Amino acid sequence: MPAVTADTLTLPGSRPSPGHPLAAGANGRIGPARAGGRGLPVRRPFPGPVDLSLTDPFLLLDHMGPVDWGPGEARGTSWHPHRGFETVTYMVDGAFEHQDSTGGGGLITDGATQWMTAGGGILHIERPPTRSSPPAVCSTACSSGSTSPGRRSWCRPATRTSGAAT
Repeated sequence: MPAVTADTLTLPGSRPSPGHPLAAGANGRIGPARAGGRGLPVRRPFPGPVDLSLTDPFLLLDHMGPVDWGPGEARGTSWHPHRGFETVTYMVDGAFEHQDSTGGGGLITDGATQWMTAGGGILHIERPPTRSSPPAVCSTACSSGSTSPGRRSWCRPATRTSGAAT
């Protein structure tokens, strides 16, 4: 038996009204994939045309893939900054390399989870493995970001990986 249960039909504010920016369409889909980074397809329900007070403390929610790249077609992100929030990425299948300005990173593979604390500032890049065998890559991952509480938003950046990663 779960430790906590709730009737989500009676929780206040648990379901956005029809037409609300957080309400899914009649088919329950979040929306089409858009190109993130250097062409990596990303589905992102927020941020977007949404009042962020409705998603606080979460800043973003991404679903990458599934994507089946042919040899030499795989793309990742460019180097980009983060500050003052935490990201958690779960690799459903496939593999991605992560590298950051603290020297952290590594290979995230099937079933691995990576937690990145941006703290006072970090630069990072995510891309398909540079030494992949076979050269074609199929990947699916989910990533969420949330604001860091108070003073922690200025802490030293760090990256931690657990699960099937090297």
